[in-house]
Amino acid sequence: MSNLEEYESSPEKAGLRRGVALGLILAVGINALIPYTQHALRTTSLVESTIPMGVLIPFLFLVFVVNPILGKFGSRLQFTSRELVVAFAVSFVPIHVNEVLGRVIATFSVMHYMATPENGWAEFVFGRVPPWLVVQDAGAQIDWFHEGLPSDQDIPWNLYLTPLLWWLSFLSAVGIGCIALGSIMRAQWVDFERIPFPFARVIEDLAGTRGEEARHALVHG
Repeated sequence: MSNLEEYESSPEKAGLRRGVALGLILAVGINALIPYTQHALRTTSLVESTIPMGVLIPFLFLVFVVNPILGKFGSRLQFTSRELVVAFAVSFVPIHVNEVLGRVIATFSVMHYMATPENGWAEFVFGRVPPWLVVQDAGAQIDWFHEGLPSDQDIPWNLYLTPLLWWLSFLSAVGIGCIALGSIMRAQWVDFERIPFPFARVIEDLAGTRGEEARHALVHG
């Protein structure tokens, strides 16, 4: 059996799959919850700070509540330290996607809505911005984005499709560039300089032996 075949059938590979699957579930749930907390509840942002609460709270719930409960039914059901770290990483990466898209849509839909005689946008801006880069003037349909969609109207997707595709292509290029830069710098930072990454150590400690000690202290006082 080749090394690749051994890895494909190894517990490490299975653990990686479980961690990625758990992280994707968390990522979808978190990004679905963020608009509700921001626009409906108008409460604390879940994407602020170095370790966003939108990722940290579900991770702590997994470590201190879900995993101990799974352990009652057998250790094989519990998530390993590696699976928990992978799940955190996968859910951490897209945490800002919702906010970035919201800001981008607000940016390219505001030109005609905010134009007034005082700011002179109609005179100095209109015609100079490429039409595929912003939402074009569509009267009341532009107002709906900022003031609310009437209950008897559908979302005017045709207005947003073209600029959204162009902006997404730009954001995708930026994201790929960031991933490529991180891949280039990884060897220098991790293998040669051995940078400790203290915030990453917090997650590793919670998921690893220190996490076990903290859970024991919470349970037994």
